[in-house]
Parts: sequence; C-alpha cells; structure tokens
Amino acid sequence: MMEEQNETPQKVKTKDKSRIKQVSFWAGLFRNFFTIIASIVSVVTLFILIRQNENTYRPDLELSVATPTFEISYKDAPLSCNDIQLLQSADSNLQTLSIRLVNLGMGAAKNVDLQWQAAPEKMIDTVFLGPYAIPTGIHYDPAIDMFVFGTCLNQPYQREHLPYVLPVNQSDRPDAVQLPGHILLSWCNLLVRSVLPDDGNERTTERLQAFCREFGHLGVTLEYSDINRQKHRSQFRLRLLPRYIDMDGKRIICAFERVDADTPTSKSEIPDISVLFPGRIFRKVEIR
Repeated sequence: MMEEQNETPQKVKTKDKSRIKQVSFWAGLFRNFFTIIASIVSVVTLFILIRQNENTYRPDLELSVATPTFEISYKDAPLSCNDIQLLQSADSNLQTLSIRLVNLGMGAAKNVDLQWQAAPEKMIDTVFLGPYAIPTGIHYDPAIDMFVFGTCLNQPYQREHLPYVLPVNQSDRPDAVQLPGHILLSWCNLLVRSVLPDDGNERTTERLQAFCREFGHLGVTLEYSDINRQKHRSQFRLRLLPRYIDMDGKRIICAFERVDADTPTSKSEIPDISVLFPGRIFRKVEIR
C-alpha cells in the first residue's frame, strides 16, 4: 500500500511532463503555421505592391487625329504634286496630315516606334480598281530611293521613332506625327484619278466604291517601353475617305478619323459620299 502511494507522485510528474510536451509541440506547430502564413501574406503583399508600382508608372498611349477634315483641289489628269493642293480651309494650305500621340498613363513611354500599316507599292505606276486600270503617273526610283511624281520627290518611310512621350499631365502639348508624304500623295492622286469624268457617271461610281474599299483604311502600330523596360504594343485603325465631291469645281472634301480597331466594318458605319457629277447631277454613293 505504501509503495503505491510512493509511486503516485512520480506518475503525476510524468503525466505533467507529457502534457507540457504536448502543449509545447502544439504551440510550436501553431507558431510555425502562423509564421508560414505571415510569410505568404508578406510575399503576396510585396507582389501586389510591385504590381501597383508597375501599373502606376505604366504608360498608356492613345491616338487622335489632328486634322479631321481637309479639302483636295486639283487639276485634270495631275502631272505633278503641284497639280494637287491640300487645303485645311478656303485660304489655308495644308502640307500633310498628322496624328497626335497622347499618353494617358502616369509613366513616360520610352523608345516609341510607330509603324504605318500601308502598302505604297500598291499605289504606284498602275493601280487596278476592280476591272479598271488607272495609270497614276507615280513611280519608285530605287537609285535615289524616292517616289517620283513629275518634279516632286517623296522618300518612302513606314516607321517613325520618338525617344519618349511624357504623360499628359507633364506635357504642354501632344506629340505630333505626320502621315508619310508618299502615302498621302499617292492616296490623293489615285482618288482624283478615280473620279475623273471620262467614261460616265456609273463607271465613276464603281471606281470610287472600289477605291474606298481598297484604300479607305490605314493601320498604325505603336510599340514602346515603360520605365521598367517592359514592352507594350497598341494597334489603331484610321479611316481616310472622301465625303463630298464636286467634279465640276474639281474639289473633294475628305475626312480623316480614328475608328475602333475592334469595330467590324459595315455599310452603316461608313456614311454615303455626296457626289456632284458634271451637269449638276447630285447623287449619294454608297460604299459597299
């Protein structure tokens, strides 16, 4: 009986030590668990802060048209660029068209490369609009790397580089980029030749419709980097179409505008062209 009483405190001590070990084990396990959770939260927080920093200083280039409307004044069968004049208003000559680059982001866009998605080789020598072959009077001279139109020379280029474009809240005015001269001249020259009244109103209408379908849109691609050297790419679509044609007065009013790249082309989106044929015959030409 005495031996049982002497062993009881020892057993109690053993049980207490076992409980302490269990408590220590579970406390350590929970401590390690919460340490891991805290580490994960810290990593996620750091990742979010890095992403927020990137988004804060990410540039966002948008494009707008500087000259939405202009007028073409021309002579019959142009032989040189001097026979085609661009007018911004009745008494204001226009050398070329331009677009504006606006940075809506918080960070500067660096090493901005702009590329025109145009095919000037389709607009030289002879251009086919449907069944009609139209001599343009323009040819490319590889010896001088120029498009030659009478006495006028235009160097072809498809790309333009800007070292940077500042955010709109840090820049006094938007950066302007001009439409390449050889593209604009070829477009105006072919449009004028498409509406020359040499074989009747119906054929003129067919050529005009074919011209607008083939050369009515112009694509622009922008590639640039942010301060973290991450690359960004944007694509835009411009529309360049006649709106009013006075064949007796030899004047064409045109529209130059940006359209959404993801908007499908449909007849409802392209307004009809108002044409005043010789003899004061007025007609609305639908672009199909």
